Amino acid sequence: MALRGAGKPDPGVWLPLLDEYRLTSLPSDTLLEGTLRRGLDAASPEVRAALHEWPAAAYLQSDGELTRVALVYHARDERGRGPWLHVALFVLTFISTMAAGALMAGFDPFDTAVWSFGDLQLPYPSALRLDLLLLGIPFAAPFMTVLLAHEMGHYVAARTHRVRAAT
Repeated sequence: MALRGAGKPDPGVWLPLLDEYRLTSLPSDTLLEGTLRRGLDAASPEVRAALHEWPAAAYLQSDGELTRVALVYHARDERGRGPWLHVALFVLTFISTMAAGALMAGFDPFDTAVWSFGDLQLPYPSALRLDLLLLGIPFAAPFMTVLLAHEMGHYVAARTHRVRAAT
């Protein structure tokens, strides 16, 4: 998840709250791990305020007296990448499901030919017939609707929980 509209997280807000900490730099993220000072936990006002200000993923785990903190923030800004890869993959998936629908209806939109090498036979597409490909729309449209709804569920869950999904 790119940090759109938010400034870069300031780990300095957390440092006074931690007894010990470790910063780990990853290829596109930075991880701040530490242990809250004694007497502080997730319900402490200063911890709640720091969590409220933190624009990226934050994880707290309490083990009796100690509370461990893991803060992830993205070192690389991903703005400007655009949706082009996702759009291209969606279009290619729609075309392939139209082809599957046409094949299931008994039509071959690829004019499949066969190469024979002795006993070995290899089918290959020799042409693309759009008129036959379009016959697969009754299969492709509902299939892609269900697939899109399913994938949007992953996207919404990732955004809700501040998890950066692979882009």
